[in-house]
Amino acid sequence: MKKYFLPGLAAAGGLAGFALRAWQLSAAADPASGILRSDHPATLALVLLSAAMALLFLLLVWHASCPEEGVFFCPSSFYMALMAAGGLLLLAAGGLELTQTLAAYQDLRAAALPEEPVPFPVLEVLCGVLCLPAGAGLLVFGRASYRGQDSTGRLLSSLAPGYLALALLIRYYVAHSSDPLLLRYSWSLLGWVSTLAALYAVASCCYRKPAPRAVLFFGGMAVFLQLTALADRPDRFQALCGMALILSLLAQSTALAQACFGPRMPSGAQEKEHLEPKNEE
Repeated sequence: MKKYFLPGLAAAGGLAGFALRAWQLSAAADPASGILRSDHPATLALVLLSAAMALLFLLLVWHASCPEEGVFFCPSSFYMALMAAGGLLLLAAGGLELTQTLAAYQDLRAAALPEEPVPFPVLEVLCGVLCLPAGAGLLVFGRASYRGQDSTGRLLSSLAPGYLALALLIRYYVAHSSDPLLLRYSWSLLGWVSTLAALYAVASCCYRKPAPRAVLFFGGMAVFLQLTALADRPDRFQALCGMALILSLLAQSTALAQACFGPRMPSGAQEKEHLEPKNEE
């Protein structure tokens, strides 16, 4: 059960953070200006919870170590279900974003005057396009790790989600950089930073540069912060991408915790043990 402790802690902390964030947004906002009060109990509780989660994850993963090969090999149906759900969510989110963004752009061009320039939504289209290889990458990576296979396709598939997270971070920052009130978007921003760092560490492990502590720490914080930020009611595309990457990081943290903190059967050993008859004396 140790391999489920860190992902479970991140999910439980995220649900608690969601409740505190919702309380903060509803009770800590000044009625006249809309500014979130930093001295409100909801704000203080959320800051303390975030600090406690960061410190707890740091202490729990401090002594994590793993082999250079087979880091994420995990013959578990739970692992495969999380990776498949994340991949399919990204494919759906990318298709919807591209369809809606291009349709809205065409409508703006049709309504604009002939000499009026209509800026092309570069970031939105880029994020929608990157969802497609990222979603396919999660499916390929999940199947290869489930079966215990190591191939060039598996290595390449570990890179695509990180590029998507980078584009999503830039998109989010550009949309909120003019807001002077940091408390209104800080948890979402930190969530995307942690997500990018976790996915970068996952790719590093796949290229035989093990970073288990980085994966477990930033993966846990990404899950916690992304779940907390759902109380901000992000747009549908951002919410879908965040949930998809949360599912993949939960799966990777489960597999890595199994490799770092306890004995693990090699890929296919569970099925082999189940099929082979036992000798009875």
